Amino acid sequence: MRKAMGVDIGGTKVAAAIIDEQGRITHRVQVPSDTSSSEAMLECVVGVINACLAEAGVDVSDLTGIGLGIPGKVDSLNGVAIFQIISLGRSFRW
Repeated sequence: MRKAMGVDIGGTKVAAAIIDEQGRITHRVQVPSDTSSSEAMLECVVGVINACLAEAGVDVSDLTGIGLGIPGKVDSLNGVAIFQIISLGRSFRW
């Protein structure tokens, strides 16, 4: 059965969920956002993704795809979130 992951990155929480082929959420993990720095926020995101995968017993290679929702605009060519609502300095780079 195919699975995908959605990740919601926000100013108050970071959440990840795994969904099945019917769009049902099978596993979900949420933690408070750490907006003290770009690095701290990235650690939150990676931690939530890894925790959700572990809880589901799924390897990232088993996923069909991962969708990210972030506040603000994204410069996908340069890998930078710009004009975000949460304060992480001038830009958040991944």
